[in-house]
Amino acid sequence: MEIGVGLGALTEKLLKTDRKLILFEIDKGFAEYLRSLLPSETNQVVLIEGDVLQELPKWEKEKVYVYGNLPYHITTDILKLVANDLKHCLGGSFVVQKEFAERIVSETSSFSVYLKYFGKWELIRVIPKTVFYPKPKVDSALMRYTAYPDVPRGSIRDKGFETFLRAVFWGKRKQISVSLGSSPFLQDPKTIENLLLVFSELGIPPQSRPDSLTPEDFFRIWEQFLAKQKITE
Repeated sequence: MEIGVGLGALTEKLLKTDRKLILFEIDKGFAEYLRSLLPSETNQVVLIEGDVLQELPKWEKEKVYVYGNLPYHITTDILKLVANDLKHCLGGSFVVQKEFAERIVSETSSFSVYLKYFGKWELIRVIPKTVFYPKPKVDSALMRYTAYPDVPRGSIRDKGFETFLRAVFWGKRKQISVSLGSSPFLQDPKTIENLLLVFSELGIPPQSRPDSLTPEDFFRIWEQFLAKQKITE
């Protein structure tokens, strides 16, 4: 699967793999040009002309590896769909803003923890802005995603993991107990009470600040919280 095909420089190489390709391109001019490059009368290639945020979830059952030089303004939305909505995704390789890649790989934030639940994220190399035409204002980076095969997908958002993380990081420099009680994301006092109880049960002080915890800490907290909710139901 390739997102943002453009003039097809990568597509031409992917065609040589003899694997099925699902291509997304929103620009009508590029899409028309691509049709002249793609093989005719074959089921190997599917060209989707439209908004990838609307079209990508329709392919949730495909077993895919995803490539993309991602549009900067929707990078977050695309990666969220790739990680959670593509239930059989094996991983991906993406060109993104350098600063964005560094934040995902090295920092502890609500979004980086969310992505790391689904797989491993690595910054492979920095790509200077001088190699692009027209030249952008910032450097880019190649980032690789290796999906964990045993993580449930398509349901974790419904269970509130993303909401929980947003609440915890509502005040990144505040104590977690304060953020949980003051954020606009969690309004149910019983949910907050149970989350704080889980922190204590796992030996993680609720007075901690979120950036002092590891992604694995948040995974343990959420999984134990879900287990507790199931018992009470």
